[in-house]
Amino acid sequence: MAKKKEQPSKIEHAKGKGAQTQHINFKQLIWRYLHSHVQAFKLSFRNLSMTPIASLLTMTAIGLCLSLPAGLYLFIKNMQQFNQGWDENAAISLYINAKSTPSQIEHILAKIHEYPYVQKITHLSPDNALQEFKDASGLSDMLALLPENPLPRVISIQIDTKQTNRENLLAMKTTLAKLPQVKQASFDFEWVEKLNTFITFGKILTTCLYIIIGLGVILMIGNTIRLALEKHKDEIQVLNLIGATLAFIRRPFLYRGFLYGGLGGVIAVLIINTLTHILQKPSEELASLFHGVFFLENLRFYDTVLLLAASAGLGWLGAAIAFTQQNRAVTPEGA
Repeated sequence: MAKKKEQPSKIEHAKGKGAQTQHINFKQLIWRYLHSHVQAFKLSFRNLSMTPIASLLTMTAIGLCLSLPAGLYLFIKNMQQFNQGWDENAAISLYINAKSTPSQIEHILAKIHEYPYVQKITHLSPDNALQEFKDASGLSDMLALLPENPLPRVISIQIDTKQTNRENLLAMKTTLAKLPQVKQASFDFEWVEKLNTFITFGKILTTCLYIIIGLGVILMIGNTIRLALEKHKDEIQVLNLIGATLAFIRRPFLYRGFLYGGLGGVIAVLIINTLTHILQKPSEELASLFHGVFFLENLRFYDTVLLLAASAGLGWLGAAIAFTQQNRAVTPEGA
């Protein structure tokens, strides 16, 4: 009797048919994710271009707001050059009696060498001091009429400020001023302290302005995005009905806020560069008064990148907050 041929089970039949396993391609997922962001960016840019005047006015307002703290930061940064100039050229000047003997001068120099933070000592005789004054003032004919040289002997002491502090320098000045042949010791430090206090105050003010104006930019962009959400309310509801994810719906609005903030930052950079160009010539005259210690410095590359990144981030944050607040009103069932 012939054996009955066994029929394959349903499971074996399914296996025989070969239920195909779908393999996920990681590169393809990354490409789709990037493509969706590019499409959202293009859509946001197209929406802005549809209302060019309103968009430009909003970005200009953002740029004007951001240029204020950025300009103050640049001003404080330029003022620090005076402090750095003092740090590099700090000196104590001793005015010595012109009739001092060589042994007395050697005693003063030996006393100066006792201080470890003395970097360089320059000894200027009365004749050399008079000659330098003639060359600098251009009054050589008038000075030639003087019966005798009125200028004292000067010893200039160059200080390494990295190895000492204000208290040590003031104590050094007081000690050297008490030497018998020293008529006067000068060390202008009070204006440096005032400048440091002003710079510290300016940094705190700049930080406060960044915070206040940053919040203002967030509110400004958030209100703009909120109006856009109301305008596209019906479209958002349709997207929710066909199963679009919350991230897909939110992404174009986030990029719109990103563009508002980023392009506003570009306008702020243009404003600062324009002001710097206008002040270039007056800054050259100011530099001549301070013998090259001061020069007008513009925003550097990393300053510009940081400003643009911060402005774009503020726009992104403002759009995210606005979308979160309006999401329940626009999509009552949530996503």
